[in-house]
Formats: sequence, structure tokens, C-alpha cells
Amino acid sequence: MRVSALLVAFAAAACGWSSSLPSAAERLSRVNAQGADLERALDEVEERLLGNQAQVHLWQEMARRHQHVSALACENLSGHAMALAKRVDGKPEKRRARRSKPAARPEAMSAAQVKAIPARSN
Repeated sequence: MRVSALLVAFAAAACGWSSSLPSAAERLSRVNAQGADLERALDEVEERLLGNQAQVHLWQEMARRHQHVSALACENLSGHAMALAKRVDGKPEKRRARRSKPAARPEAMSAAQVKAIPARSN
């Protein structure tokens, strides 16, 4: 069975069906052109891949720097907040100390009191 199918195929090829097939040189030129097209497509893909890889590295570096700067800013803010809290906590004591010394602060006068004081002549 196989032998007869193989003979039919050879007979069909010999009868002229081979004339519709392209020659080896034409096939080789088409294969070479397809190979060049594939090579260009691969070069473009490689270029895009390398560009995207560089972008990823850039954004990773930016994220690392942002984390570092954020940590420094938090430490700095924490120090400022602690100093402010100490300052605010100490102010009521100073206010109480000033209030206990009435002579240290001059009394406020109204405009009526100022007019009531007689003018001195020199």
C-alpha cells in the first residue's frame, strides 16, 4: 500500500505538477528574505526590551531613593515634633511663673485712665 502511494506521488510529480512549484533558487531567496525580516523584528524587540529594562531600573532606583528620603524626613519630623512637644509642655509653667509675679508685668491702662492723670509741668 505504501509503495503504491509513493509511486503515485512520483508519477504525479513527473507529469507536470512540479512546474507549479517554485524553483530552489526562488525558495532560497524567499527564505532569506523571511530570515532578514525576522532578524529585523528580533532587533526591534531586543531594542524595546533593553529600553524597558532601563526604565524599570530607573524606577527601582527612584523608589529606593524615595524610601531613603522618606525615612530621613520622618526622622527629622520626629525630632522636630519632640522638641515642639517639650516646648509646649514647658510653656504653662512659664505662664504660671509670670502670673505669680504681678510687678514684673505693667498694668494695662484704658484711655479714660490716661486722660484722668494730670499733666506735669517741668
